[in-house]
Amino acid sequence: MQYADDVEIYDEGGHLFIRTTDHDGSNLFEVKILTEKALDTLENYRYEEGRWRNLSEREVHDKLMQDSHYTRLPHYAKWLGLKAA
Repeated sequence: MQYADDVEIYDEGGHLFIRTTDHDGSNLFEVKILTEKALDTLENYRYEEGRWRNLSEREVHDKLMQDSHYTRLPHYAKWLGLKAA
């Protein structure tokens, strides 16, 4: 983000997004909170153990982001006492 011309951080219905823009275009990131189950799974993956050991990092990322057993929404605006978009 340090090289971005513009950074926008916003909460949309509990989803926390970060959008960066520079001369090459823009990027959009979603931030979620990892659960204990996700942390345990990542620890196993790190040591090439567990059922996800043969997956790529991208596949692990996608599985974590899509399953509420592994991630949860941060509801950042609510935490700050603000109204989400």
